[in-house]
Amino acid sequence: MKRCLPLFLITVLSCTCLTLAHSQTIQASQDEALVPTIGSPIPMNPGTRDVITDQLLSDSGPLVTSIGTGFGGADESVLQLSNLGMTTLGTRSTSPEFRVAEDARFSTDVLIERITLFAYQVNSGSTSTMTDANLRVWDGVPGEPGSQVVFGDTSTNQLVSTEFSGIYRVFDLTLGNDARPIMTLVIEPNLFLERGTYWFDWQLDGSVDNGPWIPHVTIAGAEKTGNALRTNDNGEIWVSLQDNAIATNQAIPMIIEGSQIRSVPSSSHISLALLILLTALLGCWHQKRFAHGAPF
Repeated sequence: MKRCLPLFLITVLSCTCLTLAHSQTIQASQDEALVPTIGSPIPMNPGTRDVITDQLLSDSGPLVTSIGTGFGGADESVLQLSNLGMTTLGTRSTSPEFRVAEDARFSTDVLIERITLFAYQVNSGSTSTMTDANLRVWDGVPGEPGSQVVFGDTSTNQLVSTEFSGIYRVFDLTLGNDARPIMTLVIEPNLFLERGTYWFDWQLDGSVDNGPWIPHVTIAGAEKTGNALRTNDNGEIWVSLQDNAIATNQAIPMIIEGSQIRSVPSSSHISLALLILLTALLGCWHQKRFAHGAPF
């Protein structure tokens, strides 16, 4: 066995390297065949895909800065006028020319099942008056050379549900005001995206003349909260979404939920490795018998 051991180790090492290289070649080929095009259904093959459902995939930032202090005990999203000089309660996103955009980064492939947006119409009451939401997804920054829309359009109403969020948008000098009840707007795109950074742009409509307006992500003491974009000409020119008074870049709230999708080793790769290992052991056994003059 001592004479056999070096040959055995060399054989196993060589076969292992060969197996890994072959495994990577097979996996690359399988991934290319199994990865769907963006926007298509996921091929549910448990041998090559691990799907983790019910995940918070992205959250661009908070709205609530004061819990339970609003009208009727609701929460409040308080714009900081007196201490930071901010004046922009919300950004217009109505058709036909106004749109807003926010980015999201995914560390794995994802299946986006639910997108929650936020907006208000002035003096609408706590029953939602939102009627329309169209959304697009870009593989780069909207409007920049090379960026392409990979999902959605500017006309299809994708709004699935809408309701009062339990949050009022107020100035810090008008706490308790109920003129701007923030609504949630839910879109369910069933959208596959490969890992990476994407931009989501949308446009809303409602049955009240004033708005819809998109409240900005609000963090106590923060003048700048993100890098959202807006357009006033239906996407011809995109500019930074800012507070009008102090000209600081802002984020807009967007929550994305769905499934994370990870590649996992195929059982065929494991079987191939075991087969090669068994072959090495048999070769060693035959060599030992031959060395003692035993017939094969």
